[in-house]
Amino acid sequence: MAFFLSNPLLMHQIKSIFLLIASGTVLLFASCKKDKGASNSQQQTDECVVGRSVNDGTIIPGQYIIAYKSSVVNTRRMTTEQAEQSGEKALERHSIKLAALEKTFSGDIGGFVAKLSTQEAEKLKTDESIDIVEPDRIVWGVALQLLSQG
Repeated sequence: MAFFLSNPLLMHQIKSIFLLIASGTVLLFASCKKDKGASNSQQQTDECVVGRSVNDGTIIPGQYIIAYKSSVVNTRRMTTEQAEQSGEKALERHSIKLAALEKTFSGDIGGFVAKLSTQEAEKLKTDESIDIVEPDRIVWGVALQLLSQG
């Protein structure tokens, strides 16, 4: 223990690490406060974002996010392959080319991202297994990284 106390460089590093942890904890709690009075959609949009890009929220032309109805399609335990097959089937049901499929996602809310025309997006909105079809948007979150100088 005496070695730690007698070594100024090591003590400086320990202090820096402690300060880093304390600062990170304060930033986490300060930046991720939820407004109890805010609407649910507002909380989802603004929750814990430290910074935003100039283009944040800009629609990506011709690209859509499609989410399944959880009561119809259970994506919670889907593998990546199953999620991709599910997206392909949805596109096929509406005679949309499979090349339109960009990405798939599973979990509590599952679905896919696709390059579509406005008419194709409207077709998917009529699908009984699909809950949401909305334009994809640019969303940037800025991560804060603290480095100790030592």
